[in-house]
Amino acid sequence: MIGNSFDNPFSVSQLTKQVRNKLEDNFQCLWIAGEISSFKKPASGHVYFTLKDENSQLQCVLYRLYTGVIPFEFELGLKVVVFGSISVYEKAGSYQLIAAQIEERGVGTLHASFERLKKELSGKGWFDRKRRIPSFPGCIGVVTSPTGAAVRDFISVSERRSKGLKILICPVRVQGETAAEEIKLAIAELNKIKEVEVIVVCRGGGSIEDLWPFNERKVAEAVFFSDKPVVSAVGHEIDFTICDFVADLRAPTPSAAAEMIIPDRSEIAEKIRSYGMRMKKCLQSYVEIKKETLKNMSKNRIFASPSDFICQYRQGMDDYYDIISRTVFHKVEVLKQGVKGYKSRLEALNPRNVLKRGFSLTINAGTSKIIRDAGEIGVNEEIVTQLFKGRIVSKVVHKETGENERENKI
Repeated sequence: MIGNSFDNPFSVSQLTKQVRNKLEDNFQCLWIAGEISSFKKPASGHVYFTLKDENSQLQCVLYRLYTGVIPFEFELGLKVVVFGSISVYEKAGSYQLIAAQIEERGVGTLHASFERLKKELSGKGWFDRKRRIPSFPGCIGVVTSPTGAAVRDFISVSERRSKGLKILICPVRVQGETAAEEIKLAIAELNKIKEVEVIVVCRGGGSIEDLWPFNERKVAEAVFFSDKPVVSAVGHEIDFTICDFVADLRAPTPSAAAEMIIPDRSEIAEKIRSYGMRMKKCLQSYVEIKKETLKNMSKNRIFASPSDFICQYRQGMDDYYDIISRTVFHKVEVLKQGVKGYKSRLEALNPRNVLKRGFSLTINAGTSKIIRDAGEIGVNEEIVTQLFKGRIVSKVVHKETGENERENKI
């Protein structure tokens, strides 16, 4: 600091460089123990990660030159010991650890808790149920921080894809000790609103500590027991939370969630226009086919001279009429002859005709039964003799001699 004064101040770069020199001179060849809480590997091949313990965190960088000698994959919550030196990233004015070697020491507390709950809920089948998301939702409920980039991204994409869509923001804290309870209550509150068709739970990326509320049991229960389908869009594409697994749909980012559940009106309009053109072409083709069919049919002799065709059918009907008339007439004559034969036979059997030839019919006056044998009538019983004309009532006086006294009651 010698020579520094109001009239001769340090520039930011000068101060940063001096701090860098001090740190690099005094903090070389260090072994530092901690837990990996976030990491990323851009196209450059370097690995940027955060090392943390209960109270502090340290930004680290592992240059591509050393990544090939690391015997394990980077994983959130992994406990490691890192060998390296402290340096200052002058552009950001922050200090960091330049790592040269990393040794694995085991899985951290948060990561172990995450795995336990994940295994438990998976065993219960909570990750298997996936309800259908409405194809054209009219109202979406969003559980997120009202000031974060996630809600701005979601709304921006929503407005671009659908102008008339209604979005209800249910503001909550998305990190910290009270966040999980607020998220749980927000999901329950949105379930009470009838017009809400789908619920989106979202926030931007962060370390495992930042995203931890979405790994808590109470949030998982709120998502699973929600009456409405839930979409989880927590963190970046590489981040996975318990909320993601339980939700009916997982989106890699809040923006992607909006694109996945909100149909693009312009795309739909274009599809409708395309379908309309295809239908028009199909109808035109159909009409042309039918026109050609009619044209071919019009060349048929039937359509060229329909009256001749009708006259031929009329002539055929006349022929059928003559055949039917002759058949019916013949059948009637046959039936007439049959009736005459039956009449003659009936006439021959008519009792009156028999009586006409001089025969008579004797009936028991008491029982009205025909008498065929003298034994069927007793002495002093009356009999009725039926003649062709009239009848005679008599009383039996003797059956053996055949003598009788007859009283004419004609």
